[in-house]
Amino acid sequence: MDIKELKITLILKEDVPFKNIGQRIGAYLHRAMLADSQLKKEHRVNKVKHYVYSHLYPTESDGVYKSGTGYTFRIRSAREGFLNRMAELLTDFQDELIVTLGIEESRVPNGTVNAVRTLTPFVITLGKPGSKYWKAYDAKEDIKKLLTNNVSNRFKQFIGAKEVNHDFIKEVKILNNKPTYYNYKGRKVLANKVEVYFNDDLFSKQIRDYVVSAGLGEKSSVLGAGFSETIRRA
Repeated sequence: MDIKELKITLILKEDVPFKNIGQRIGAYLHRAMLADSQLKKEHRVNKVKHYVYSHLYPTESDGVYKSGTGYTFRIRSAREGFLNRMAELLTDFQDELIVTLGIEESRVPNGTVNAVRTLTPFVITLGKPGSKYWKAYDAKEDIKKLLTNNVSNRFKQFIGAKEVNHDFIKEVKILNNKPTYYNYKGRKVLANKVEVYFNDDLFSKQIRDYVVSAGLGEKSSVLGAGFSETIRRA
């Protein structure tokens, strides 16, 4: 899978708490898309967008990103042509919070271990009416099954398949004892960090690459949730 990445260098116009930065970056990207008729149309449709973005780097010790300070973040996707168009739209773009200073394009290398670690906490619901968000201490809920269903549904849309019937997750390792959260539309969205180990067959490796390109779980294109890296051997 050909995964591309944009590294965006920016400056902030005001202070932003960590818990808010995901939705603020998402709003910045969505506003840039409004200048493209096709991306504007896609943005307004409730479907998987197949991209993910990180949060800002470097982090701040007090949990607040600073006005007038330069930061970087990354956007990833395997959608053909998507990041090329985003690079054009984001060049010299700014909204009420973010001023774009520069853009670097690159390809994302594959890892040597068939596993990923979330760098931004992932979000997933229990898949029921009035769904609650899964929490690390919800032992009664099978996180492996929830993630398998989520990734399968997203991947089949990406490749245009009717069904994806394959057991591709070997193990899920929870990295936190209690959930963190994102602020989103006036409410708290619970989130967790994990390592996911995939099976060794070719299809499972394709799934791993898709997760790296589009994020793990839900809200990757509105909060940057589930931004993941392959785990590499030393």
